[in-house]
Amino acid sequence: MHFKTSRRSGLLLLAAGMEDYMFLELQNGKLLIRMNMGAGEVMLASSVGVQLNNLLDHHVSVTLLDSKLTMTIDKLFPTFIPVPGADTEELNIDLGVWLGGTGDLDAPFLSNAIPPFRGCMADVNFESQGFDILNSELKDCHDTTESCSSEFEAGDGEATSFISPDSFVSLPTWSGSSGAGRALEFLMKTTIEDAVLVFHPGRESDFIAVGVVGGFLKGVVDIGKGMQVLDNTQVKLDDDQWHRVRLQVEKTSFEINVDSQASHLPLDASQSLDLVGNLYLGGIQRKMKDVFHDSGILDRMEEEITSESFIGCFGEIKVNQKGRSLQDALVTKDVHVKCEGEDYDYSSYYEAEATTTTPPVRIRYGDADPNERHCYPTEGMPEVFRNITKLLDVTPLLATVNGHMVNPQMVKYVLLKPPTLGSLLFRGSELSEDDTFTEEDIRNDDLSYMHRVHSAAESVDQFQFRVFVGEQHSPVYTMPITILSDPTSDESSEQRDVDGVFKITIQSKNEHVPVRVVDKSFNVVRNGQRLLTTNVLQFRDDDANFNDTHIVYAHEGILSGQLVSASNPSQPLFRFTQADLRDKRILFVHRGADRDHFQLQVSDGLHQTTTLLQLQAGDPYLRMENNTMVVMDRGSTKTIDTALLSADSNMDIRDDSEIIFEITSPPGDGMIIVSGIEALRFTQEDLKKGVVSYEHNSESLRSKDSFGFTVQSKGYSQVGTFRIKIFKQGYLSEPEVVTNEVLIAYEGEHTVIDQDHLKVEQSDILPSEMVFTIKEPPRLGHVVMLVNNADRADTPVLDYIHSFTQDDVDEGRVLYVSASEQGSDVFRTDVSNGFTTVENLEVAVSIVPRLIPLEGHNFTVKEGLGVSITTDVLNISHPFYNDANIDFVVEEPPRHGDLRYRDGTVQELAYFTWE
Repeated sequence: MHFKTSRRSGLLLLAAGMEDYMFLELQNGKLLIRMNMGAGEVMLASSVGVQLNNLLDHHVSVTLLDSKLTMTIDKLFPTFIPVPGADTEELNIDLGVWLGGTGDLDAPFLSNAIPPFRGCMADVNFESQGFDILNSELKDCHDTTESCSSEFEAGDGEATSFISPDSFVSLPTWSGSSGAGRALEFLMKTTIEDAVLVFHPGRESDFIAVGVVGGFLKGVVDIGKGMQVLDNTQVKLDDDQWHRVRLQVEKTSFEINVDSQASHLPLDASQSLDLVGNLYLGGIQRKMKDVFHDSGILDRMEEEITSESFIGCFGEIKVNQKGRSLQDALVTKDVHVKCEGEDYDYSSYYEAEATTTTPPVRIRYGDADPNERHCYPTEGMPEVFRNITKLLDVTPLLATVNGHMVNPQMVKYVLLKPPTLGSLLFRGSELSEDDTFTEEDIRNDDLSYMHRVHSAAESVDQFQFRVFVGEQHSPVYTMPITILSDPTSDESSEQRDVDGVFKITIQSKNEHVPVRVVDKSFNVVRNGQRLLTTNVLQFRDDDANFNDTHIVYAHEGILSGQLVSASNPSQPLFRFTQADLRDKRILFVHRGADRDHFQLQVSDGLHQTTTLLQLQAGDPYLRMENNTMVVMDRGSTKTIDTALLSADSNMDIRDDSEIIFEITSPPGDGMIIVSGIEALRFTQEDLKKGVVSYEHNSESLRSKDSFGFTVQSKGYSQVGTFRIKIFKQGYLSEPEVVTNEVLIAYEGEHTVIDQDHLKVEQSDILPSEMVFTIKEPPRLGHVVMLVNNADRADTPVLDYIHSFTQDDVDEGRVLYVSASEQGSDVFRTDVSNGFTTVENLEVAVSIVPRLIPLEGHNFTVKEGLGVSITTDVLNISHPFYNDANIDFVVEEPPRHGDLRYRDGTVQELAYFTWE
């Protein structure tokens, strides 16, 4: 084959079988062959010093002869490796051949594959078989073009023409520069009044877009608080002149600058613009528009800026002050190098979407036996046909949908291109383009083919169709029909119907972009190594039938270390799947700076995005990652797994069984069960498997339990306490306020708050579990508690408190201390049993004088007469004492008269009452 590229890595060719395979791939600037014919993988690399990513045309040939595998670059640089037993083995590639990428292929040997190829290929031949792959009629092309585009050779600063309503360029994620925000700069030239220039999606509602609206520049940004709009109306852009545009996104501002005319928009510094995916220039990929519409981002953008592509020229593109060209592009469509003013025919741009990116060419092989007969003469056939051995051959195909049988009425065929040498008939009527039929029609023999033209020579007819099952659909299939003639039948014009069997593979609809669901910093021991797993890096794809093998990660290099195979650390990895992360096959070896990050390209086979993996190297540690209190029913058993209890380490721990938990203080009201047996020791692997549980003793009424533990691994340890809360039936109802009486407190004194003043209770709930939390303290005093003195246990002291229990009240430990001021006071509390709460319970306090406030007034009486002694003469001024039973004791009687009841029943009173 011939190829040229500027990329250091990419898949050139994969010849694949169920187990056998041969990869031809660029890996970090070198060509590498990996081949397995059943006896184990052999690897052959190109000569050292041969530069292959220099955009020059290179020729590579691979031969397997006399048990020796040889690769020759440009007919000058050969390398070889012996392959014992190759003479007796065959390379079984019944799955087919892939060029440039692996498409939807799912095979175990893809785990160490590398990024798709971006560049040009030509003259790809299996010479020993006389098989020209690129010119095969059975090829299935995705995102390729027929000629080698000049965009692959475009240099920094070189102008780019956007020539159609579907034009766009996508670049890697627009990440913020360290401490300097984000900057994007370019020259532009157009006569278009309305078009999108820049679009970049983000997480959740975040996005940024800039476009031409009415000839002026407009920007919109959403950093999580709704869309904000920035207009720049100083410079008109649709005048077919060059204009310099600069975008700057800082933590506190968004700026658009057109020919030095700036517009500013302040941003909330507490929010940040969190961008993911690709940076789109000049337009948005058509199949991604549906994705962005579904997320709502594009609908909101279109309220201000059109999503229609830009037609015109870009030049001198800089992302964060670094020059970018089409060589840096991930995907492009309908762009030319240099700014050209010639007219273009737009009529073809609304046909099949053709993008220049990874070109997976898939060759499928059927199981046709050329000697098998599918057509037999019948009794009523004219004599001229009686000696025909094969009139027409239809390649046998097997109907499957994702490997499962489906209702034949649900399998619908759409005819895209009818046959040319005959007719496809449905119950005798000819089918034309866009007509449909079902799997059930085929089984009912309602579909037939009639050949219209007979000749002595063998001929081939074909028709194209696509298969739909619900919203899922297959690729376009070409059904070849081989028409064979017997020499004795040349003079006959007799026509016959022929039945066939279709083999169909339905591809699941791929419409969702992978989304990162685990986003953690990757910690490793300085100059050490550690497995990279889905505990740190994981993406989710909402497409049907998704599994971890569909997510492929790729990178070009890491400054502070290297990703290698865990089973073979000498083998560097530049491409791997999420299944590899899950199965612990990826090892990171650190060397370099303590803090770093590197970018990974993430793909599900159709959609691509990028992500950053933050790296932190340091001293070895073992620490708790999860230690979550568990809530469980009384008398029940609760499984303790890694979501509740787990440890984390930056050390090279290959298996969770190496992390050991030793119980140092067992639970008081239950026991720890490991694999059905009471135990005081378990591992993190046990937690992960879910075989560790806590069994509660149903006779205990306490609502809390716990156990202490030490976790240890590789000489490091950490201590902790695992807490357990027991849920009782009483928790389901609200606590009942039984007593809440006004507390009488004497000014300047301590008054005990006991259960005669305050009582809240609930069945099944201990008084010690009923907690009063003071939300609003009293104004004229304090709530305190009698607690033991730390120095002298026999001398309790008063402490200011913010909460207390009903048990504290029942035991007389809670007191109200009043200030030297009379009046009414109150404090508010929430009372909770730990699950349900009585809110804003008010406890009223009346502060009364310590001494009875008695007021006496002089009075006058005429000699020999009497006067009634009323409250005008002798009065108690405080209402508390007004209502009390108060006795007045006469300690010194009058000297010139006497005190008596007015009815005369008692003479010379020695006491009387307030009543």
